[in-house]
Amino acid sequence: MKIANKSVLITGANRGIGRALMNEALVRGAERVYAGVRGGLEIADPRVTPVTLDVTNAAQIARAAQEIERKGPMNPGCPDGSKQEAAGDRPRGGHDASTHR
Repeated sequence: MKIANKSVLITGANRGIGRALMNEALVRGAERVYAGVRGGLEIADPRVTPVTLDVTNAAQIARAAQEIERKGPMNPGCPDGSKQEAAGDRPRGGHDASTHR
C-alpha cells in the first residue's frame, strides 16, 4: 500500500502493533499520522499528532473525529478530500468513521 504523502489514523499507537504500524507509516512517508492513544505518547517526529482515543468510548471517538476534521481533510490530494483508511477505502464491518456524527 502506498501511503506516502497521505494522512492516516492509527489506533493504539502508543504500544504493540499500533506503535509498529505508526512507525511503518512514518517510514513509508506518511505526511501526517494521527496517533490514537488512551494515554500519553512520546515521539519526536513532527508528523505525528497524538489524539486521545479509546475506541470503546463513543464520546472520545466523536471528539477525535472532530479534532481531526478541524485540521483539514485527511488526504487533500483525493479529488473529494475523502478519508482513506490504511486497510482500504472503507473500514470493514460497515462502520464509516468519516460519516459518523
